[in-house]
Amino acid sequence: MRTPTWRTLKRLLLLFWAVWLSLVVAGNTTDALRAMGTLPADFSFASGNYEAILEVASPMELPNSLCAFLYAGVIAWETLSMALFWIAAVKMPRAGARSAILPLTFMVGLGLWAAFQIACEALPSPLAYNLAGTHRLLFTEQLATLLAVVLLPDE
Repeated sequence: MRTPTWRTLKRLLLLFWAVWLSLVVAGNTTDALRAMGTLPADFSFASGNYEAILEVASPMELPNSLCAFLYAGVIAWETLSMALFWIAAVKMPRAGARSAILPLTFMVGLGLWAAFQIACEALPSPLAYNLAGTHRLLFTEQLATLLAVVLLPDE
């Protein structure tokens, strides 16, 4: 049996984010389809994030069409981040921490969580402040992953 290497750990960390983001994208997409009436309202695998966006935006009286547009943008951004993490995880065994895709992967991922934190400040409400804590935690976890991937040796 081969002894696991640091490179294996790095790849598993990247795979974690790829799988987790795949589930996030799936849940948010089904949530959007449910909101559009394409899926039944009682469809159970849906994130509920669209309703959260409507609740956070309601004090600012943002139109639902703008919220739907922003939600579609979030899903697109999450999908890009997911795809980049999958690519980075696949390339990790050959390229190691010097993979050219890694900076872009983490810029897109960290940018997503930063954008959410900014949005929570721009649309202040009790729910937004609660969500901001989750987004800060995800930002920190992804930053810790970046540090592990870059700073741990490849062998």
